[in-house]
Amino acid sequence: MPSPDSAFDIVYCQLGLQFFADRPAALREMRRVLSSRGRLVLMVWCGIDRSPGFESLAKILERHIGPAAATIMRAPFGLADADELSRLVAAANFQDITVQRRVGAIEFPSVERFVSSYVAGSPLASHVSQASDAARQRLISDTNAALEPYVDSRGLSFPIAAHLLTATV
Repeated sequence: MPSPDSAFDIVYCQLGLQFFADRPAALREMRRVLSSRGRLVLMVWCGIDRSPGFESLAKILERHIGPAAATIMRAPFGLADADELSRLVAAANFQDITVQRRVGAIEFPSVERFVSSYVAGSPLASHVSQASDAARQRLISDTNAALEPYVDSRGLSFPIAAHLLTATV
């Protein structure tokens, strides 16, 4: 990071650590830029099984678009183990590590909007755009059917769980 040592009192990384190719190096950099009284706050998603919308979408992507698309869909959930997360943070010389599980909700006006927004805003776009019209239609119709229990008059809302980690220097 282009910041001097001990430059910050707080480092906050929301839903990013799971995407770093070298997580230990990223955490060492976070530690380096923290002051002697610094705090680290991280949030990463729990397992995809804790989010029925994304879990359903991953399965349907695999069936209609292909395994590479499903892998992309599962990537944000790649640091789901709280013990692994704690060990990574401890290895970067953080102290007083606590991990809490928090549950929130993902909300969209419709299932179609959920699928189109998530696809358009991720590397899934190229995979889905290369699929046939029929495969894209099945993606939407199957996701509609799978997420029907989470749709009401206000739209789509399904739970998602995250680990919230705090630590000190």
